[in-house]
Amino acid sequence: ELLKAEPLMQRALEINEKNFGPDNKIASTILGNLGLLNMKIGRYDMAEIFFKRSLSITEKLYPEDPEIATTLQNLGHIYCKVSAFEKAEAMVKRAILIREKKLGSDHLNVASTLSVLAMIYIDKYAYSDALPLLERALAIAESKLDPWHPELASYLSMLGVLHCDQGEYAEAEAFYLRALEIREKALGPDHPDVALIKNNLGVL
Repeated sequence: ELLKAEPLMQRALEINEKNFGPDNKIASTILGNLGLLNMKIGRYDMAEIFFKRSLSITEKLYPEDPEIATTLQNLGHIYCKVSAFEKAEAMVKRAILIREKKLGSDHLNVASTLSVLAMIYIDKYAYSDALPLLERALAIAESKLDPWHPELASYLSMLGVLHCDQGEYAEAEAFYLRALEIREKALGPDHPDVALIKNNLGVL
């Protein structure tokens, strides 16, 4: 289905650019969507091209647009996928600064971006850099969300992964068990996210 959507999006981009020129908000949105599509199917080189074009337009026309942070985070994600960790880190750090400035340091979108940076550090085994980011993300989520919100379980699970990767199995188990309790209550015992936590517990 994604592959079927791509030519339609490309055609929409062509029509838009023909009528309004290459630099406009709708073109930037279509380019971002093409980037997401290519990212989802693993074509990271193409995703990078589309995200960069989208970013260039938005920064030129709307330098205060919060979507800049979203595009930077997406670029960070694809750079991480290809192990370009320095590029990934730079993109996501920029996204964090933008979101903190626009939304405040304790916004849930800031927490989400902090966790993305933490996962980059985990992927390159920089665990001491990842831990304070995840702890801060969890603290923000705990201050903003219901105690049984599934998003809390995501941060708890990431902390479990972090401790497990370092061989700190007791700490990992504690985070996984909290995440499991939340997901079972919020999503039901048969949800795939519940099964994932149980699998993580099983390999400790």
